[in-house]
Amino acid sequence: MLIPQVARDDHPSMEPILNAGLLGIRRGLEGAEINSARVANAFLPESTENPIDPLVALVRDKQQVEASLKVVKVGDEMVGAVLDILG
Repeated sequence: MLIPQVARDDHPSMEPILNAGLLGIRRGLEGAEINSARVANAFLPESTENPIDPLVALVRDKQQVEASLKVVKVGDEMVGAVLDILG
């Protein structure tokens, strides 16, 4: 039985999945950096900012990083499974 040869470009790529996860991690970390500075600044004597808003945003940033990490892990597992099948 002949197995048809398929060009590499015809296979779906896991790269978009991994890139989406990595982008989400980067955005979450950037948000955490900004919001942690906002929390610190909120406690300065001259500040009028309420520290609650950036604290809530920090929790959201943490959740984004955690969710994006799961996307990367699933993408990595999918690549491993495909390599096992092909391998």
